[in-house]
Amino acid sequence: MALETTFGFTNTGSASNPISLKSNYALLLEDPGHVALENKTCPIDQPEQVTIRGMFTKNASSELSYKPKTSVAGPEAYSQFQVKLDDVATTRDTTTGEVVEENIVTAYLVVRVARSGNLSDSMVRTMVDRLHNITKTDDGGDRIPSLRRLALRPTED
Repeated sequence: MALETTFGFTNTGSASNPISLKSNYALLLEDPGHVALENKTCPIDQPEQVTIRGMFTKNASSELSYKPKTSVAGPEAYSQFQVKLDDVATTRDTTTGEVVEENIVTAYLVVRVARSGNLSDSMVRTMVDRLHNITKTDDGGDRIPSLRRLALRPTED
């Protein structure tokens, strides 16, 4: 018995060819500060869902021990957005086509940033890119295998 595990999506993206939310996803839910989309390229029994949330908040809520000398203030001093991706990975017996196992895989991105004209969108993009790069080793390898085992401390490459 040979097994194959796959996601259901057929749309793929890259830095030069991003995934199109407009053409590949159907709107499931829209509330103030919340949108849920379902991937139309997925089989009905192996869905992918994107959830995007946004809100304003008055504090930065950081684990840094550093306290800024000055910062923006007020009830809407910071904007926060969250992008969540939920997928179903299905494992099938390649001989019979029978489903052996299904697993939900979820990924989040949360960004909280001061609503200051001194912070550009490209600075926020830099932070998101740095976050992604933290999942790589110093030599460009992948830290995901270690992180999945909760081996969180970086090691020498």
